[in-house]
Amino acid sequence: MPRKITEKAVSAFLNGKKFKQGNTAVFWDKESQQMVMELHGNIIALLSDNGKRLEITDAGWHTRLTYERLSETVRQFTHGRKKVSMRKGGCLLTRFIDEWKESPLWALGDDWRTFYA
Repeated sequence: MPRKITEKAVSAFLNGKKFKQGNTAVFWDKESQQMVMELHGNIIALLSDNGKRLEITDAGWHTRLTYERLSETVRQFTHGRKKVSMRKGGCLLTRFIDEWKESPLWALGDDWRTFYA
């Protein structure tokens, strides 16, 4: 179950609202025309195309907190159909089609993963 701050941050992010609490910030970037989610000053998620395109990265931070924020963002963006889990050696993208099925491990690192609504 995600922390309250995670739920609040993700809700603000997906609804285009500014949010700042503790180590997490959500804001609209006028220059790039997209919503930004930061954790400890590192960009971990971008939302663009009127909320139809989500991009995520762990920004090189393989921590439970980072993956919690990313997983809840992906879960809400995909209406519960996908989630991200932390595993040794990377993270796991899991999707739901009649049952949960795991994709192979992939390391986010500085790479970005994109999802479309």
